[in-house]
Amino acid sequence: MAAGYEVGQLDVSHCANLFIDERRSARRKRTALAEVAQSATVRDGARDAEARLTWSETCSALLTLPEEQRSAIALVLIDGMSYRDAADVLGVPIGTLTSRLARGRDGLASKIFGTMQDKRP
Repeated sequence: MAAGYEVGQLDVSHCANLFIDERRSARRKRTALAEVAQSATVRDGARDAEARLTWSETCSALLTLPEEQRSAIALVLIDGMSYRDAADVLGVPIGTLTSRLARGRDGLASKIFGTMQDKRP
């Protein structure tokens, strides 16, 4: 054991480092996904423009979510973590994680697609 540290301090430091590593990994994956999405997009003008607009809207909408929802979405939907692992990383029960995911998904959908009232003629 490191001098001057207690077991609880090491556990917290280790968990914090794991969380930071996961966030950095998520950032690298998002960059890689963006590159793949851009290279895989069909190159006709209308589809290409729509794909860029949708990607841009999605990224912008993601940034407007509260941090707790953004973190849950990043860990589960972008990094592909299981609910259990993501809940452990965030230090919350699975029920809390699923609630954050549901609110985050709803928030993204309303920001990207608008509400049903917005779509009425």
